[in-house]
Amino acid sequence: MLGTGLLLANVPGGVVAAFPAKWGVQMRAAALATIFLRCGLELEFKTMSLYKWPALRLAFLPGVAEALFDAGVAVGVFGMPFPLALSLGFILKAVGPGLVVPAMFQLQKQGLGANKGIPSTVVIAASFDDIIAITGFSIFVNIAIATGDSAAWQIASGPLQVLFGIAGGVIAGVALGCTRVFNNKYKRLIGIYGAALLIMFFLEHYDMLSGGALGSLTVGLVTCYMWEHGKPGRLSQGPAHGYSADIERVAAVVWNWVMEPILFATIGTSIVFAELPQGTIAKSVLVVCTGLVLRTIITFFIMGHKRYTWKEQLFYAVAWTPKATVQASLSAVPLSLINRNLVNDPDYEQWVKWGSDLLATGIFAIIICATLGTLCVFWFAPLLLEKSEEEAELHRPSRSMSRALTKQYSLTAVMAQQHSLGLGHGSEHLDPMAVLQDLREASDHTIINEYFDAIDKLVTLVMEGKGQQAKDLGLCDTVLHLQEAISRDVGPRQLTVRQMLHSSALRSRQPAITAAAADQLVRLSLTGIGSTSGQRENGTGEVQGISPKAAAAAAAAAALLQGNSQQHRNKPAELDVEQG
Repeated sequence: MLGTGLLLANVPGGVVAAFPAKWGVQMRAAALATIFLRCGLELEFKTMSLYKWPALRLAFLPGVAEALFDAGVAVGVFGMPFPLALSLGFILKAVGPGLVVPAMFQLQKQGLGANKGIPSTVVIAASFDDIIAITGFSIFVNIAIATGDSAAWQIASGPLQVLFGIAGGVIAGVALGCTRVFNNKYKRLIGIYGAALLIMFFLEHYDMLSGGALGSLTVGLVTCYMWEHGKPGRLSQGPAHGYSADIERVAAVVWNWVMEPILFATIGTSIVFAELPQGTIAKSVLVVCTGLVLRTIITFFIMGHKRYTWKEQLFYAVAWTPKATVQASLSAVPLSLINRNLVNDPDYEQWVKWGSDLLATGIFAIIICATLGTLCVFWFAPLLLEKSEEEAELHRPSRSMSRALTKQYSLTAVMAQQHSLGLGHGSEHLDPMAVLQDLREASDHTIINEYFDAIDKLVTLVMEGKGQQAKDLGLCDTVLHLQEAISRDVGPRQLTVRQMLHSSALRSRQPAITAAAADQLVRLSLTGIGSTSGQRENGTGEVQGISPKAAAAAAAAAALLQGNSQQHRNKPAELDVEQG
């Protein structure tokens, strides 16, 4: 895609010149809004709290050190002012979420580093890193290109646009939490994507592109929080964990098929090699490579902790090298501001040269870091990270019962056992949370009752060491058959990054338990699957329309998935099952 843009810009005929320059700016702004909206949708508060300290170290220290170093090198080789060089440094510090997040998602599925939360830490740190990068860029680029009567506003607009973006995102997120208004997935999709683009284009019109990006991230983060916690009050239909996953899947499709090609093609058209000053390419490569070496060394040492081995520290250093999306979004911004604000400046030609140097450096950062960085992640991950078989098992197709019978009895193992006995989604990305979401949305509760009954019998026999008896009864086949029926009714549920982070955090918090305790857990009552007026309790306290064994099995699934086993161990709660 980048190569296509470069080719179009450098072939004879002036193909690119036929299009207004403003189109490229607006298309890059839309792509940037999509990137940061996805970051907001993927961030999950429980996982953030679990891995916050290593993620903050990873996000802040290597990148800021690289930004300062790159700025110093840029001043030396390009001769540009230090504030403009700092804006370049903060562009180069940002990792590419469009590269890093999918790579970590694949490693999590394979179980590589999952036992220490390494993929989750990198995903969280990538979002924080981009926030720091775009905030620093917005401050220093406005200081560097402030001129004339508007100089004071240009300088102040850096911090202000950050505040404006966050404030706009919070307001939009609270409004989108009113699920009594946004009561179907199409309204929610249009609302959240429309809000992100509206904030982006509104602030971009006033040269506040960075504020628009942070506003888009805030929209995703706040909206997901509102949906999952059933806020704001009476305007919400109640907690719903499936809404954010639906939006995240659509946003991923929009990014992969629309915004990513547009972003890299338009940034490629910004470079005409014949017009670059002599020596620019060599100087750009020098800035990128020296900064990358420093970044790798610092990352290795700052991740030094008794929790991580030297191999895992080295993997963090490798995982922190891919760059592309933020560089593609921001590299052309300084040159655009120069052409807009400094046309009458006596040194206008020199400023244009510096803007072109900055743009070329950003593009060569993409060329060098995007492909090599991503390949190195996949090359080195199997060599440097330990493989968690329990985590990998959760993302595989159904396995035989014999493998489940060899697991240790921990809550994590119970979840892996349930999956290996047929609680997955065929060959799709699998996770117990997705299974529970299927059950919550299914309309045929007779099938659900049978499904839970079969699970109850199967898990109980496995815990008692009677796996052969369960096999003789055909329970595995029964569970698989009922699961397929539910999947046909609801449709497949792809595991999203947010669900991966959430379930990973829950599993890492689960204590080991004995077989007896696990058997007792299966008989807990369920809280929080949903709310309905269709199901009512009878005089014995049971819920009509669902069998006691179904309730017990559902309780086990919810306790395992939601991490509520400790608080519900001694006090059973009422069951409330959501109608379709």
